[in-house]
Amino acid sequence: MDYDKLVTMLDKALKAEKEAELFYTEVLKASNDYLIREAFVEARHDEREHIVKLSDLYRDLTGKNPVISGTIPEKVTNMKEAVQKAIAGEEAAIRDYLDLINYSTLEKVDRVIYEIRNDEIVHLEKFQALYNTL
Repeated sequence: MDYDKLVTMLDKALKAEKEAELFYTEVLKASNDYLIREAFVEARHDEREHIVKLSDLYRDLTGKNPVISGTIPEKVTNMKEAVQKAIAGEEAAIRDYLDLINYSTLEKVDRVIYEIRNDEIVHLEKFQALYNTL
């Protein structure tokens, strides 16, 4: 296993988590619907926790603090499209975390990534159920 590649994969995951957090914040600003808010508040909370856990892994592997950046998303104007975008993002995250698990040979990394991936699966299921109500 190449540590540089693993660090690059963690860096990519950190950026994706930050962008998801920023996007979920925009969704929350745009909606007063209880079901939408409930799903996105929970997911945003988890994404913030994922950033902390991934940052800890990054520090353990590199001895450095990660630089976490994300692109500010556009304002949300269509809730159905926003939920669809959230679904696509969660599907991509699940695939990326599976790639990370398959690449890593470190038990600590695998344990944390499995936990994060399981959270992403829960988000996906909630967003899919939410999409079906819109």
